Amino acid sequence: MSFRTRALAHGGVTGSFSRTLHGSDALHLRSRLTAVTPQSRARARTMRILRTGFEGLLGFAFGASPFLALMLFNNWTFETTVRHIAAARNCEAARSVGLAPSLRGQPGYWPWLDANHDGVACETWHTDGRHE
Repeated sequence: MSFRTRALAHGGVTGSFSRTLHGSDALHLRSRLTAVTPQSRARARTMRILRTGFEGLLGFAFGASPFLALMLFNNWTFETTVRHIAAARNCEAARSVGLAPSLRGQPGYWPWLDANHDGVACETWHTDGRHE
């Protein structure tokens, strides 16, 4: 016998799969829900704190990893590394931090800033077609 059939036999159906609880069933369910609710809220709060902390840690790890890799695997000073990262946005930024034009392998060189792929990023172009 299905749940719906049993519920129909007892005369307590209010919806397609729900039933109206009477007497001791309602009291029992209410006591179970009030006992579980504070525990569930505490567990959810703890999980939210852990998840937020873990996401923050991952964000820091992935956000800081390119910077840390640059610091570990090059011979540049901290200031030069910061200027190199600042120059990554565009040639105007590279010029503002004093790293343009720059040669491949030098601070301030980023492949997307090398317009003609000749190994010089943010080179100055003149109106007659010459570049420096």
